[in-house]
Amino acid sequence: MVSLLPKAPRVIPDSTINLQNTTLTLYPQEDPTAIWFFKSPNVEYNPDSRETTLFEVQDGKRTVDNETDFTLESEKVTIGSDDNMYGDKIVVKLIDEETTLDMQAKDGRQVLINQLEAQFEIPHVDMSGDLRGVKENMYIGFDLKKYKAGGAGTVGITEFDIGKSDGQ
Repeated sequence: MVSLLPKAPRVIPDSTINLQNTTLTLYPQEDPTAIWFFKSPNVEYNPDSRETTLFEVQDGKRTVDNETDFTLESEKVTIGSDDNMYGDKIVVKLIDEETTLDMQAKDGRQVLINQLEAQFEIPHVDMSGDLRGVKENMYIGFDLKKYKAGGAGTVGITEFDIGKSDGQ
């Protein structure tokens, strides 16, 4: 007599790797002079997509030649397999320019930090500090030399100080 037992369903384990209280260093292939540093209480790595998601980043920073050019904070930022970063809200503080970029997603388009182009691609940004204003559809280089913003139906208000007056 032969009897067949039902085959047990295969259990495929979750492929996401979860890390707690993590320090992460990123050496972007497309920007070899830069090194990024992050600390996050919770990091998820998905080997299938090769994406790393960092939660509650409070002290991220980008350095070039051991000098920090800007810092980064975000409740959630994802580093793609191409080293680009994206998220719904990313706050960057430009050190030399004394300007904060509060970058936000809009109309389903996320903020993108593009390593190859060395630029921020921002659906909506509130700028404060030496450079103040509100912009939409903004593309701005990490060094602030390349800049494009606006288009039909977008907001574009900018204020800036050329220099400080000493009364002369």
